[in-house]
Amino acid sequence: QNNDIRLSILVNSDITRAHASNFVCHGEQKIEQYCKMIDTCQNELILSSAQDQVTDGKKRISMPPGLRNLGATCYLNSQLQCLAQNLGFVHGLFTWRQV
Repeated sequence: QNNDIRLSILVNSDITRAHASNFVCHGEQKIEQYCKMIDTCQNELILSSAQDQVTDGKKRISMPPGLRNLGATCYLNSQLQCLAQNLGFVHGLFTWRQV
């Protein structure tokens, strides 16, 4: 699905939970909290196409739009897109508190 700002993909909820269990958090309660955090973050995205939730064990997740290529910015863009797909990195960003 495309709304000209963000692309989105269908993600199997069980795979998301398994990935969270293996790489991000341990314990059923923390996994559930993490999945709720993902849903909350998706719902707060500006111009997100993930607003239409899908059933059958799948949900729609917005993909990062990336940067406009201004010459060498494609290198930075590829790094940002890779980091944005790493749930551990994203979790760190969303839970970071300034000291």
